[in-house]
Amino acid sequence: MNYIKGNPIYRSSLYIFLFAFGIVLATGPARAEGNRSAQSADPVKQTWFSHQIDEMTPPGSGELEEYQPENSDAETGAIAVCNPDIPNMVGYWPLDDQDTPVNNKLTFVNYMGTSNGTCTIPGCPTRSTGKVNGAYTFLPYDPYDLDPDLPDKIDVAKFPALEWANADSFSFETWVKISASTNCSGNKVFIGERGGGVMSIWLGCAGGANHARFSVRDNTGVGTISVEGTTALNDGDWHHVVGVRDAAADKLHIYVDGSLEKSVNALFTAGFKNSAGLGIGYFNTGFPPFYYLHGTLDEVAVYQRALTLANVKAHYNGGDGKSYCSPGPVVTNPGNRTNKENDVVSLQIQANDQEDGTLNFSAPGLPPTLGIGKLSGLISGQLTCSASTGSPYSVTVTAKNITTGKSGSAAFSWTVTDNPACDAFSGVFLPITIR
Repeated sequence: MNYIKGNPIYRSSLYIFLFAFGIVLATGPARAEGNRSAQSADPVKQTWFSHQIDEMTPPGSGELEEYQPENSDAETGAIAVCNPDIPNMVGYWPLDDQDTPVNNKLTFVNYMGTSNGTCTIPGCPTRSTGKVNGAYTFLPYDPYDLDPDLPDKIDVAKFPALEWANADSFSFETWVKISASTNCSGNKVFIGERGGGVMSIWLGCAGGANHARFSVRDNTGVGTISVEGTTALNDGDWHHVVGVRDAAADKLHIYVDGSLEKSVNALFTAGFKNSAGLGIGYFNTGFPPFYYLHGTLDEVAVYQRALTLANVKAHYNGGDGKSYCSPGPVVTNPGNRTNKENDVVSLQIQANDQEDGTLNFSAPGLPPTLGIGKLSGLISGQLTCSASTGSPYSVTVTAKNITTGKSGSAAFSWTVTDNPACDAFSGVFLPITIR
């Protein structure tokens, strides 16, 4: 039955249409290289129905069965493989995965340890060079091809973190590249989720001016609020696009290439309950059209928070992009140390973190009478005349970001040698200074 699993009437109607209007095929759009057809610039041909995505309505009286993602019963991951550099990330699909199928499927790992993305060949995107490591290129379904490949898409089974209350903020983020030879006619979706046929959230490219758009409708199904950027995305270059719902401010924001392009007022009265998971490269509306992307995606992420301009700029990284995984604080190892008894010690520990926050230092295992400044990271004090008896000391310096809860450590050995002068020394040791 091919990809329109819940809609045989629709597929049959298509072939009747093609037979009756063969002239359309003879004068149809030009083909792309290979066996995939180029997109038509005609919005009527692309969208199938006269309504656009912002005005879509759910199936009314059962004429169309809702299409369910093929991985709706897929196993979900259990272990996060990423320490996100921004808290409250709920999903991160870097799309660096290899294009090696297992049982005719490709898997796209969610680095946050929840639902992985999947697709079924031949309806899978093609691995390509990304902004950060790998990426995947999506080609749309062409209804004017008598023997079409399936459209490219990735499905992510729903999981609890994709559902939000009215008071929750959320953000969608991705890098996207769209060729200058195509456009966003009829709207094209990068990331989208829906619920019960009425709730919808999507980040994509709007038809007409080909600008980025972030569109949100809550579970009441009453009214869609959208914010649209000002940069044309179909120029063949990579663009960093972020859509934000700021619940505290009742605003929607759209960011493109590290800049806030527009904000609109957005007051919602209900929550956002997801019933169909997440679509990458398309929007699972439950019925055609599915707003398939013709372009390349990289670094797809979803957050339960409103990303700030500083967050967006950090990920844009001057146009170079970056992984959204952070190793946490990095402590520079000072190397193994050697001192004599009675030495006065002053050793500054160096640490840095990509994320904002205050670092707290600790250093278990120090020789007696030495201590480390909790905020300064300065190890100081005077060694006792008996410190050599416990030598060498195994020291671990840890810097913890109290905002993110992440920490980094460095281990080294501290040797204290005998000092003959200590045999006749009876002076007063300098106090430990803890800052």
